Amino acid sequence: MKIKRLGDGFMMRRLLSLLLICGVFSFLAVTNKASNAMSVQTGINYDEVADLIRKQGKKQNAYYFPGLFTEELNVDLDPELEVLARTHGGVHLGDFFIFDKQSEGSYKLIFEQPWNVESWDIEHTHADLLTPLVRIITLTGGTGLDVREAHLMYMHDRGVWTEAWIGTLKERTVFEDNVHLIMGSYQLNDDNGQLFYWQTVMDVSLETNEQIRKPQTTLKVYELMNGRFVEKN
Repeated sequence: MKIKRLGDGFMMRRLLSLLLICGVFSFLAVTNKASNAMSVQTGINYDEVADLIRKQGKKQNAYYFPGLFTEELNVDLDPELEVLARTHGGVHLGDFFIFDKQSEGSYKLIFEQPWNVESWDIEHTHADLLTPLVRIITLTGGTGLDVREAHLMYMHDRGVWTEAWIGTLKERTVFEDNVHLIMGSYQLNDDNGQLFYWQTVMDVSLETNEQIRKPQTTLKVYELMNGRFVEKN
């Protein structure tokens, strides 16, 4: 009786199949990266950005540079990438910067705020705006108060970094044994450019986490007018 063995041909076919699968996934990854070409990892190094902040920032050397993070984004769709930078110095402490690359290769600070920025990303390309909306998530608060907010911003055609909308994503206030909680969310309607914002307000017990008051949810609808989202009447 002869025993059938899996020969080199079978192993070669299996290897080719695996290589084909890997090639497909690599192609998809490259395609996805190309479609998100507005977001590119920074090529400017840490020391260069820190030096820009020292020379052009409002507080000069009063920044916490160990918490510095930078990235390049094309927020105005011109050939040059802008540099976004943030520092993180504590629970609610931080600074946020945008540097615009000039034609001769230098960088100019065009926006600075004392924001503790958690993250940023390209949110949406609005039909009525010439540049994309950038979502910036900030953290703020104080004793017994924590707030997470979303800022939708864009580069105006006059070169001014403009805030189109700000909304609360989470606000938590602790007073004695009660927790006052606000949870929010938003969605841009691609059909007509409107912004929908939902907000739920509730109170819970700090000790038991049980509801003290029935949650109440409201909806607001905003329209883009003169470069800013304005609530509809």
